Amino acid sequence: AVYGWLRDGEYEKFGKLLQRLNVKYVIVNKTISTDLQSSFMFSDGLYALQTKKFIASLLGAKVRDFGQRYSLYAISPQFESEKIYIADDPGAFANQRTQLAFKKIASQEYLVDISQLGYTQTLVFLDPYLKGWQLRASSGQVIFADKHQLVFDYANGWVVDPLDVKSHWPASDYQVNSDGSVNLKLRLYFQPYDYFRPVSIISALAYVLAIVVVVKSYLETKFG
Repeated sequence: AVYGWLRDGEYEKFGKLLQRLNVKYVIVNKTISTDLQSSFMFSDGLYALQTKKFIASLLGAKVRDFGQRYSLYAISPQFESEKIYIADDPGAFANQRTQLAFKKIASQEYLVDISQLGYTQTLVFLDPYLKGWQLRASSGQVIFADKHQLVFDYANGWVVDPLDVKSHWPASDYQVNSDGSVNLKLRLYFQPYDYFRPVSIISALAYVLAIVVVVKSYLETKFG
């Protein structure tokens, strides 16, 4: 598909692919050797298809140069995306009214604030799809577990319905606005991480114990 887009000048389709992958920056290599241009890396004339017009279609503001060879650019504003967003259509990267803000706490945890959710939309998290990712309400309850789905053939999505919120959630977990829309404070969490700390502690203790055994054995052998 990518080869066809470049061949036919459909550069926007390639940019949309980068948008779905949450690409933030583009590196331009200005000195690709003739030998490399004709190598397997650029088979079927792929290098020639990467015209100046194609490259320009992807570039936003220049960030900096790295010597004479490389330049780093932000992705074109047309193809910008957020790692977490909410939309009527996941591929549209926009919504009509609902507001969303998020904060990364750690690789396994994000805080997500949704405001003015008035109808069913999809919450998208552009990270590889894993069933361990959970949405939790402010009370800690796991929510929308049955609405977790694959988006863009790799990422995570949850169908978020305000009617479901009002019908099944404790009142303390959401706020209703005058127009009937709701505000939510969510926690996006990778649940398997709960096992990481205990396993790490056990591994560290086993490592220390192994050292103690080795040292003890050495001392006993040397000093009898």
